[in-house]
Amino acid sequence: MSEKTVEKTYCGIADCHGIESFTLEKDANINILSIRAASNPQRAATVYKVTLNTKQIKAIKNYLENDNYMNALRCLQSMSRGDSKDLGKLKELEVDNPKYWKMIPNPRLDTYDPYYDKKTNGKS
Repeated sequence: MSEKTVEKTYCGIADCHGIESFTLEKDANINILSIRAASNPQRAATVYKVTLNTKQIKAIKNYLENDNYMNALRCLQSMSRGDSKDLGKLKELEVDNPKYWKMIPNPRLDTYDPYYDKKTNGKS
């Protein structure tokens, strides 16, 4: 028997370090997310809203539960382009700053990161 497919909409912040938050839309405060994202321009933070099916949700949550925030974001980006045959293409994706969405993930953008080494262009 196949698993029932359910679609849910999630919102959160993505930045140069990956997915920072991943919350069901009904539980998210978009205004607060927008303020938080705007407060971190050095991190290229952007608010996103995405509709995912059960399999896609499971993939993103797996990355997040293993503290792999950058790959969680890369997975979302891959699904938005339709690159993933296993997970399929996203039904809906909205981002408040498409320019930042294209730049991230890239931890070298965050010059306030304590691990950022200016002499080596961010490489420790």
